[in-house]
Amino acid sequence: MKIMSADGYRYEHFRTRQLFHDLTFSLSALRAGQDFPDFDLETTNGERARMKDFIHEGPVLLITASITCPNTQASMDGAKRLYAEFGDDVRFVMVDVREAHPRANYPQPASFDEKIRHASDLKSLYKLPWVVAIDDI
Repeated sequence: MKIMSADGYRYEHFRTRQLFHDLTFSLSALRAGQDFPDFDLETTNGERARMKDFIHEGPVLLITASITCPNTQASMDGAKRLYAEFGDDVRFVMVDVREAHPRANYPQPASFDEKIRHASDLKSLYKLPWVVAIDDI
């Protein structure tokens, strides 16, 4: 699997070439039926989120998001309706990823502490009832 450098993953300004890169799947991308790789991420409440812990509890809905992402903003009402209907049967886990549209109040985090603040603000802003884990910077 090709690992992207931090410079390639974290950008100060969005570029069209990044969109095209993000919309393509490499040959090493997960395929239908493959196990999701385990992860071990800190959460906004200081605990750890591990896929291996969730998967034994039943189905998992993994949501990627960032506070500057318009798709995140547009999907929150629908995600909360899904949680209201299926939250007892499906484990909802959100992973805060790179900022989609960095700006003055939410630039690309330069430290993990900044990333925690962004993820905590995301959870607070949308009053999310599920776990918000934080991707490595």
